[in-house]
Amino acid sequence: MATQPPALRHRDSAPAIPDELSEEILLRLPPGDPSCLVRASAVCKRWRRIVSQPNFLRRLHELHGTPPPLLGFFHSDYSKRFAARVDYGPSTKFVPTTPSAFSLSIPNSRKWYALNYRHGRLLFCSKVTQEGQDFLVWEPITGHQRILPVPGAPKNYVMDAAVVCAADGCDHRDCQGGPFRLVLVYLVENVDSLFVRAYSTETGSWGDMSTVTYEPIREKSSILVGKSLYFFSIFDRMVKYDLTGQSGLSVINLPEPEVLADCRGVTGLVLTRERELGVAGVMETRLYLWSSTAGDKGELQSENCRVIELHNMLPAAALSASERVDVVGFAEDANVIFLKTIAGVSAINLDSEPARKVYQTSETYETLTAFSSFYIPGKRVASAGGGEGMP
Repeated sequence: MATQPPALRHRDSAPAIPDELSEEILLRLPPGDPSCLVRASAVCKRWRRIVSQPNFLRRLHELHGTPPPLLGFFHSDYSKRFAARVDYGPSTKFVPTTPSAFSLSIPNSRKWYALNYRHGRLLFCSKVTQEGQDFLVWEPITGHQRILPVPGAPKNYVMDAAVVCAADGCDHRDCQGGPFRLVLVYLVENVDSLFVRAYSTETGSWGDMSTVTYEPIREKSSILVGKSLYFFSIFDRMVKYDLTGQSGLSVINLPEPEVLADCRGVTGLVLTRERELGVAGVMETRLYLWSSTAGDKGELQSENCRVIELHNMLPAAALSASERVDVVGFAEDANVIFLKTIAGVSAINLDSEPARKVYQTSETYETLTAFSSFYIPGKRVASAGGGEGMP
């Protein structure tokens, strides 16, 4: 009788990598390319569970430090903002600046136009109608939304608005879902003054109004420095709003206004390397960054001026003497400034100074809203349009 061959021995399957080690691996994927983490989370349920844990976002901050990476910006078509037709409202789109494909599903993008991003929250505003106007505060990471009616609309005209975290002692690394304040800057029909009111989620109501003489504010111009919000006036002045309520509302003159008048296009508020308030503008082929500190009487005093040569960063045609160079946006967290030229939109990191073209457009580009964050996949965005935060 033939001898039976020995039974094949099946190797034991390789032991699973412990969750703690898997987390360490996932944390080291490049945060500036969120699609890497998205693809990794799709490998198995266990990895998706790891990256969806509440502590994962905080660990990303701790490991990679601050600032969070710039992921893109929101642009709204302002030509449609005051259209009479109900179905012809603002058109908002997200433009990624990441190395590989990345997208955000904007809640009902034809209803809202983007105004501000800060502390993990995007602020949108609807078109104004006879029935009124609304704000939308949206957290892209969690999908949480809150809609707030604009007080007094349509008689009150929204000039600008900003959202800030209101949690005491928060380091803003993981403050989604916490309390916030919405600061509204507006004009009232037939009244020659500027008004500011703040909404608090902690009280669920709008606070008392503060007012100064007429000072038209540029949209999406706000910069947060310490406990104060600064808004940029078309008269090249700033309106300061004290979030603590101690000094209220004040108008501040810019240093060297005659110099700003010589800039080739729109100027804008920025933060310096030292996280102090600054003003940016382009003259000839140079980007000028004026750093300022507040004087005894509230006026700004010019401390120094940093100059960045643009001729090696932007196309020669974009810097010709006949063309404008506009400051159209600033990412507070990432410290990136956006310049609009005839060649498109370029982003310049003010810490390291590399420039890259991020958008080709022939549209009239007023301003944009930058989005910088450590992005966590797997959170469903409960938007009117449906869809996931990532495709």
